[in-house]
Amino acid sequence: AVTVDAQAAWDGRPGRETTIGPLETAHHMAVRAMTEDTYMDCHVWLFTPRSLVRQLQVLARMGHLDFTVAQVDPTTVDTLEFFALLQRMPRDLDPAVPVLSLDLTDAGQVDEVARTLGAEGGRLDGALHAVAFAPQAALDGAMVDAEPAGIELAFRTSAWSLTALAGLLTRLAPATGGSLVGLDFDADDRAWPTYNWMGVCKAALRSSARYLARDLGPAGIRVNLVAAGPLRTRAAGGIPGFDLLEKAWASTSALPWDVQDAAPVADVAAFLLSDGARAMTAEVLHVDGGFHAMAAPRADAVAD
Repeated sequence: AVTVDAQAAWDGRPGRETTIGPLETAHHMAVRAMTEDTYMDCHVWLFTPRSLVRQLQVLARMGHLDFTVAQVDPTTVDTLEFFALLQRMPRDLDPAVPVLSLDLTDAGQVDEVARTLGAEGGRLDGALHAVAFAPQAALDGAMVDAEPAGIELAFRTSAWSLTALAGLLTRLAPATGGSLVGLDFDADDRAWPTYNWMGVCKAALRSSARYLARDLGPAGIRVNLVAAGPLRTRAAGGIPGFDLLEKAWASTSALPWDVQDAAPVADVAAFLLSDGARAMTAEVLHVDGGFHAMAAPRADAVAD
């Protein structure tokens, strides 16, 4: 049985969720009922966003699913409904390479991944932080209208999670050190016509990276960020007014910017993870076509 306070669940504080038994037991019972043609009484309990992700992760580990939860968006508060975006795992992945799901805002899952990798003698030489989420009300409209609960959720997911990933890397990195790379967007010294509290979270992400670089440097762990220009990723679809950012880059970036091409950003992230960047930390590398250095739109764009 599960007892959940609806408002607490939407606020990211679902409390203690107890189930009658593990999912593996339910699976065993279902298989037995099918093979022996026996009756089985089934009960369905209330899912919260957190419990749904957890149960799907168990099913994936059991080999019953080939997709993960890419994003969970609540709908109306107190309606007990939410939207989950599922992402199919690439079919061309080497089956010998383990794929683990991880919610960085859940300390229990971070510990579980650390134990899983550690038990297999694995180590973590580097990690890429590409995690961000904010409720719609925290992305659009007036800043003063956003609810504190949504702001806290956005901060914990988009900024604090970098620290959680840093902790995981610290536990599993070899004695020679490692590299932590995060994806950033220039928002620490400017206000965009959209983005709102996510801009505040990105500013916090950049500050966090500096402090983490200070703390992890003695262990040989580097912390750097890549400030990318706007890209039409799945996450970009949730940003209201994204076309305004796209138009700004079209008129202002020194180099032509393709919002469909993420390869330049990936190349720089790969560099920062490599030994080629072994003496770099606390840096923010801009991969934005030079937009960050321009004071105004290009003359040719103004003429048009």
